[in-house]
Amino acid sequence: MAGIGKNNVVKINSNDQNIMDIKDLENKINICIDKGEKPILVNATLGTTVYGSIDPINEIADLCNKYNIWCHVDAALGGSIMLSKDNNTKLRGLNKVDSITYDLHKGLSCPLQTVIFITKHNNILYETNSMKAN
Repeated sequence: MAGIGKNNVVKINSNDQNIMDIKDLENKINICIDKGEKPILVNATLGTTVYGSIDPINEIADLCNKYNIWCHVDAALGGSIMLSKDNNTKLRGLNKVDSITYDLHKGLSCPLQTVIFITKHNNILYETNSMKAN
């Protein structure tokens, strides 16, 4: 859907709880770089649909910063944890990521499909989604 093409997507291993393997992530990043490729995005998950798994966002964000890769967190289902005071340790590193998505219709029972896309980069949405018409 994003126009990247499935041949340009690299699968990262996960453990038996479906949590991303950080060592495999860094290994695959280095393999891509060694082949002359430029990794552009790592998609971490905050609450997978089936298992509710939460990737180690802090470590993933640190790797992305190290290699200058956009770090996105899919919090479509698990984003409501951001509203909880009790689970703040699971959110470590969220302030380091480039963008987050959260589906309000899943976590807050909004009657219509409602999605929030949050990014720390000022004007990037305008720059990438605007015809700049007069």
